[in-house]
Amino acid sequence: MPRALGVLVVMLGVLIGTSSLGQAESGQIEPGKRIGPIALEMPVEEVVASLGQPDRMATYSSGQPDRYFYDGQQLEIQFDHPLRNEIPSCVYMIHTTSNGYVGADGVTIGSSRAEVEAAYGLDYERVEGEGFWVMFYEALGIRFECESGSDRVRTIGVFPPDRPVETPTDDDPVEDWEEDLEF
Repeated sequence: MPRALGVLVVMLGVLIGTSSLGQAESGQIEPGKRIGPIALEMPVEEVVASLGQPDRMATYSSGQPDRYFYDGQQLEIQFDHPLRNEIPSCVYMIHTTSNGYVGADGVTIGSSRAEVEAAYGLDYERVEGEGFWVMFYEALGIRFECESGSDRVRTIGVFPPDRPVETPTDDDPVEDWEEDLEF
């Protein structure tokens, strides 16, 4: 009986270890590739199979939903569409406001500019917006948004490396786009 109990404890430990390993992998940020379980170029059907139906959607110029919002996971997923690219609808850009997703050297929401620079280098473009600024690492495919007057990361985005990324500006026809990032 004590041996059976010991085997049960070991099996339980393996299961718990495997479970936390899966959670750690699903919370990783890989520049130019993925945030958590969602990868760039993933078809919309796979996103829905992985995360379920979105909490909210936004429709822009294509007339189709361009962005899915998953409030519980604090993810915003932007899609390309056949009307624009003649390819199946797939993930083009991913944003998060959750510190549950972690990049190189532990960089996450709340990390400082110095921590981002130590992990990703100084080769980025600084873009100013109304009430925020962004560190664009275009060659890596990752961006870090900070509130004006702060050097703390509030949003992390992943996109295809060396591919132009639209940055919302005051001229953007979409009203209050920034509010969509609030979870």
